[in-house]
Amino acid sequence: MKLERVTRLAATDGHSIPAFLLAPDSARGAAVLIPPYGAAKEHMLGIAVTLGEAGIAALAIDLCGHGENRAAIGQGMLDEVECAVRYVRRFGAYQISPKGDEVESNQPQGHLTYLMRKLKGESSMSGKRLNGKVCTMTRRKPCTHGEACIG
Repeated sequence: MKLERVTRLAATDGHSIPAFLLAPDSARGAAVLIPPYGAAKEHMLGIAVTLGEAGIAALAIDLCGHGENRAAIGQGMLDEVECAVRYVRRFGAYQISPKGDEVESNQPQGHLTYLMRKLKGESSMSGKRLNGKVCTMTRRKPCTHGEACIG
């Protein structure tokens, strides 16, 4: 894996978006890591390593008003996230959609543990595969509708 400070990432208004990119030798997708309010990109490096071990490149950014980003907090945050997403698209698309997926007992679907277990194809606490087929009619697993369900 390679960790690099990204210096060529900029918002549409021209201000620089400080970032670190951790990329495995052959990434099969990418994620943009957004630190919680008051935190900086450095707080996301542990998660970046975990994603990298799973073959996912991770770009951790400082949103406006946080860490090394000197832009004022405001509407520019959304633009910064969109610019970061455009930047990582070169690694290919990898999407985890929470729509229809089960929720661990106390972990929302966006929780890192849930996402990492799904990436690895591990079973959930209830013993079901996290990446199994979801019924488009009932939004539950497993699907019992056969050809009538396109899920």
